[in-house]
Amino acid sequence: ILPAIQLMWFGSTYVFSVISGWMELGKRFAASQPPSGKRFLLQSAKVGIVSYGGMLTVWVSSQGLHLSIWMPFALGHQPVLIPWGQVQIVSTKKVFWYETVKFDVGSPRIATIELSKKVFTHTPAAV
Repeated sequence: ILPAIQLMWFGSTYVFSVISGWMELGKRFAASQPPSGKRFLLQSAKVGIVSYGGMLTVWVSSQGLHLSIWMPFALGHQPVLIPWGQVQIVSTKKVFWYETVKFDVGSPRIATIELSKKVFTHTPAAV
């Protein structure tokens, strides 16, 4: 039964990477260097239709947004570095005290991501 559970786990994380758009982000914006800048641990995000609750590490630097997912959720989710020039803010939302920023990545759009607004308070002035 353990191999069946492992197969379901790895299969579902891989499928999530495809349906969320993360796999396409990884193809286009694969992180080639270790992240730098301001680090945010245990972040939640919505990528496409998939919610990633508390399993992301986000780095904000002058190069862009570096996103990575914690193991064991990372199958199909390689770390990405999205340059600021590829980020187009769509909207902001506030629910009680929690604010998020929704943005499209790429032109044409590869994926839509929603992250905590606090991440965007540390972006370079060029954004």
